[in-house]
Amino acid sequence: MPSWQSQTHILPDSDVIFGTFSFNHTITGFLQIPITVSMKILKILVAEDDPIQAYALISMLQQQGHEVVGKARSGERALQLFDETIPDLVVLDINLTGRINNGIEAGHLMAEKRNVPLVFLSGYPEFLGHPQLPNDTVFFPKPFNENDLRRALETAWQLHHQSHSSVWPCFLSSLWK
Repeated sequence: MPSWQSQTHILPDSDVIFGTFSFNHTITGFLQIPITVSMKILKILVAEDDPIQAYALISMLQQQGHEVVGKARSGERALQLFDETIPDLVVLDINLTGRINNGIEAGHLMAEKRNVPLVFLSGYPEFLGHPQLPNDTVFFPKPFNENDLRRALETAWQLHHQSHSSVWPCFLSSLWK
């Protein structure tokens, strides 16, 4: 009976998942097939009150191949879109408009509804390491470039899936569908 084995690794500071699939069969013997797979295309919700920053962020996300499923300027709209679009990941500015004008509060409300990776950004570096940031989140300061954004997304995705390891095999299997 043929048997399959796989080993998967994530390169630090990279968007590449790589591994080796091994196939063992009594007739053909042992065969290893190296594979390289880029990070999954994510459905991302963006909450950013500054239209210029939102445009730049969305452009970068789309250039990286991700699907932006919604954009919001206020915490209320972000929560509404969170329920409607079911994103894989959420990028939140710390300062938003509206009644819920705090991205940290909006992030906590989202985390109570569903477990999803959160990435916070702000032009105020004092929020780095802020004790009210939800667990397993990533913070990165403005201004940022495409590499900063890519690293933040990768880190948030990895942190989220390492802390919820039962989800990790589902993520990996979805890469090859």
